[in-house]
This record gives sequence, structure tokens and C-alpha cells, in this order.
Amino acid sequence: MSFTKTRLSLALLAPLLLAVGASAQTTPVAPVSYAVPDESILSAYQDLATKNGLCFLVSGQQVDGNVVTPIFATLFYQSTTDSTGRPQIKVNLKEWYTAQNGTSQQTLEIVGDGKTLFTYRANLNPTASNRFLGTYSAVMYDAPPATQSTTYATDLIFALSQAAPAEGRSSYAVRLLRELFESSNGVQYHDWVPFPLTSAGITQVQGVSGGPWQTPSTVPYFDPIRRLYADPVSGQFAPTPPSVSTGPTYVYYNDGASYATYGVGKAIAFELNNSNISSSLSETFTLNRIYFTQIQNMPQKGALPKTRVTAWTLSPIATSDFSTARFTPYLQKDLQGWRNVVATPIRH
Repeated sequence: MSFTKTRLSLALLAPLLLAVGASAQTTPVAPVSYAVPDESILSAYQDLATKNGLCFLVSGQQVDGNVVTPIFATLFYQSTTDSTGRPQIKVNLKEWYTAQNGTSQQTLEIVGDGKTLFTYRANLNPTASNRFLGTYSAVMYDAPPATQSTTYATDLIFALSQAAPAEGRSSYAVRLLRELFESSNGVQYHDWVPFPLTSAGITQVQGVSGGPWQTPSTVPYFDPIRRLYADPVSGQFAPTPPSVSTGPTYVYYNDGASYATYGVGKAIAFELNNSNISSSLSETFTLNRIYFTQIQNMPQKGALPKTRVTAWTLSPIATSDFSTARFTPYLQKDLQGWRNVVATPIRH
């Protein structure tokens, strides 16, 4: 097996990108009356958790000086039943790396077929000491007995969390899926910026007044690190505000102040649509996008640290189209030149 090298695999992602644009264009205009931001996000989470099919699309770029590296990853989730009525949850995660010549190569794929989670990691630079094309492993999350384990869903989520990168292109997509489905008690939301931060002279600490968030607003999101505005229709960024006067609710986390102290700063915004605009008693939200930007100093031997800015958008899409997803493992004949490794047992 060899993951396909292409000129940025956007042909496969185009239907998903169109779906994101279409959903954004139907954004209702919502009145400004907010509960604690955590509650707004939980409302959006509860909406996503009712879907039997999801695709999380991650797209953006990493900038190191003059070097720009595109970021692309997809995570599919499907909840269904087999021919006997037994619940089956399938997942497919893919990551791509794009070289400076524009060639995009898939570097990681995780396939959950309803019973077993298979992980394939490509080796982009084979050497004399490591000639393998990549590694693969498998861990079962649905045991053979007729009675399915009560931890079936959480076993899958934990296995996926262990197999996926701890940080990088797909880590936040996996985190979102985990917060939706890992607990039998329902959706769980945890602050995505774990550091204290200062805003307008007020120190906001994690766990106090809903977490390290700034006042939600319908004003188009302004990325404080790149100093760019988000367009609520297209999701694209520009140096000037978009013409849209009102739009979604933005729950905004800004830890950029810690950059001067720790050499790392983050800004995250949850873009929420209010779908219950007629009720003054309660509001329900849907999650349109999550915007993420991080700036950090990268040490260099014998030179000043290099500044790296990573920015991406995570778009959750409810879908029944899995034509670009893979839910079946690769055959043994496809894995010639790949090394089998032992998977980490599922740990709760």
C-alpha cells in the first residue's frame, strides 16, 4: 500500500467545502441575549450529538517565516446498525502533508470498521535504517460476545484518542468528537484554552465564571494574532471587516497575552448560530465553525527563535454521504513494505 500523492487533494474535499459554505449562508440573524458561553457551546454540542453521520473538516496553514505549509485533515463518524441490529460506530480519520512543490501526501489514516480500529502511519522519508513505507496496528473496540459491552462507544473514542496525534492537524477534531460521545452522561465541554488570561484589566481564570472567555458578540470574529477578520458566510479571513452587519454568536478565547511570558499564545473562537430566535426563555445553538490560531517561538540552534503561526478552521458537517470515507481495513497484500506494530491497549 502507498498513500496517494496528489496536487492537494481538494477534489475529494470540494463537496465538503461546498457543504460548509451552504450551511453558513443560511445563518439566521439572532438577538443578543446570552447565557454563560459554556452553556451555549453545550447546546451546540447537544445538536451535533443527535447526528448519525458527521464529518469534521480541518483546513488552514502553518507559517514558518516565508515557508507556508497547508493543513488538511478529515474525520468521519457514522453511527448505524449491522444486519442483526447490533449498533456499529465507524470512523475514518485522514491527514495530509503538503510539500513545498505543492504535492500533497496522506500521512495518517485511522479506520474504525465497527469492531476494530486500524491505524496506518506513512513514513515520508525512508532511510537505510528505516526502510519501511510505514507502520500499521489494530486494536479491538467491540468484543465478540453476543451481548455488546456497555462501554462500546467510549472504547472506540478512547482507542481513537490514543491512536491520533496528541497535537497537530487532527487532534482538535478528535477532541471535539470525544467531548460529544465519550461520556454516557451526555456531551461534555471543557475549556479549550487552559491558561489564565487578562482582558481589559480583568484576569479570567479557568473554571471561574465559565472559564477563560471574553464577552460573546455578534461582531465578526477578529483574530488577535494574525489581525484578520473572519467572514461568517465564507469562513475566510481578510484584513478588513466583512460587509455582514450581524451574524453568528462568537464565544472567544484569547490567551495571546501569555505569548510574551511563555513564548506560546492561542486564540480560539466558537462560531455559533442561534436557531431558536423566537423564544426569549431559552436559546438553542448550532456549531458553525471553530477558529484556532497559535503563535509560538521555535528554538533554533545558534540563532534567534523562529516564529511559527498555525491557523486552521474546524468545520463540523452533518452528513449521510460517506463516499470519501473508508470504513474497511486495507488488505494484507496492500501492506507489503509496511511494519506491523503492537497497538496500545484501550485505557480509560
